[in-house]
Amino acid sequence: MKVALVTVWGEKEGNSEYSVALKREFDRNCTSGGGGECQVLAIPSVPFVCPQPGARMECYSMLRQLSYSLKNFDIVDIQCVFGTFGYKMSVSLSRITRIVKSCRPGSCVLDAHDMLSQVLPAKLGLGKIFVFIRNRNVRYFHKLLRTLKKVDGRLIVHSQREKMLLSNLFPKLKITALPLCWRRQDDCIAMKAQFSRANYMKKNGIRLPDSVKVISVVGHFADWKDIGSVVKAMAYLPENYHLFIYGGQHPFAFTTFKRGHPLVEELNRKIVWLKLNSRVHFMGFVEDSNEIEEAYMFSDYVVVPNVECGEIASGTLSASLEFCKNVFVNRNIMSSELKKFAGRAFFTYDMGNYLELAAKIQALPHKEEVYANRLAYFEKYNVALNVENFMKGGNE
Repeated sequence: MKVALVTVWGEKEGNSEYSVALKREFDRNCTSGGGGECQVLAIPSVPFVCPQPGARMECYSMLRQLSYSLKNFDIVDIQCVFGTFGYKMSVSLSRITRIVKSCRPGSCVLDAHDMLSQVLPAKLGLGKIFVFIRNRNVRYFHKLLRTLKKVDGRLIVHSQREKMLLSNLFPKLKITALPLCWRRQDDCIAMKAQFSRANYMKKNGIRLPDSVKVISVVGHFADWKDIGSVVKAMAYLPENYHLFIYGGQHPFAFTTFKRGHPLVEELNRKIVWLKLNSRVHFMGFVEDSNEIEEAYMFSDYVVVPNVECGEIASGTLSASLEFCKNVFVNRNIMSSELKKFAGRAFFTYDMGNYLELAAKIQALPHKEEVYANRLAYFEKYNVALNVENFMKGGNE
């Protein structure tokens, strides 16, 4: 069986690293299935997000070559992320529609990440119906899903909310809701057994006693990440609790913040004011998923401080949960949607409530239930089962 993975590749950002995880599992599946291969058909970010006429002509040529090659694949997995396929939503949707149209009948799997939240309203009340129908992006979106249905393709979403809404709008479309998954649990267990905290600290120049409790925040700096509240919580934790911040400015935001993200200066001021210089450690930009996984294994606690921004699923939350049993998440739509898959498999706190966060990090309330639900969740959902679903189909 020949599998094509249409995605951004090698960009050192979330979707690119998620595609690496999928590629690894597709290769495993093809090998165990008696043959086949998974080929990455990379979408170069620079010409696709550039609005200049020359770049648009180059994209047109690339899309034409891509369309010809897709006929040779049994499965075509398209990773849909806003900002990857075009410089605006309507252009992205139009280009993805063309790719879908080129697939063999029954071969297309459209894995939609953040595009649905960009197009669909939070709810379809009577007052929003007219605006919803007149929205140009929605018309392009409808055309995309009609084309997907015409080629007997499947839509993968990452929340029950999206599946429910889209199933009402497109009742005959094959839609599957699956959480984001990165690793098989047996792989995670083996990696943690081989991981040496002492070697990791030596490699990264960390000089701290064994009694230190490590709290980590992982991910690119962005306005929707309330790292400041995590820093404030440190002032209400014992001295042996240290915060490690793994992250930096997003590669796609260099031209937006030419002197660095303003969040950095805000955090520095807060850390100095609270006299936490010796207990908060900036570890810098994390290069790839292997380094991120090492950071999770090094951590006693991981905090995902994403505020409400319309985000439905978080790769950081899913990946941290695979390696760390003490994960703390802001109480928002994203965490509520993951709970529909996982139950109470992680700890939550109210957005901005650093006192609650500090108290729960020490108390770990209902931890036996949380730990049990976490293990049960990975028995039902993991990257191997997700890829198997991609390759076999079905409307769950």
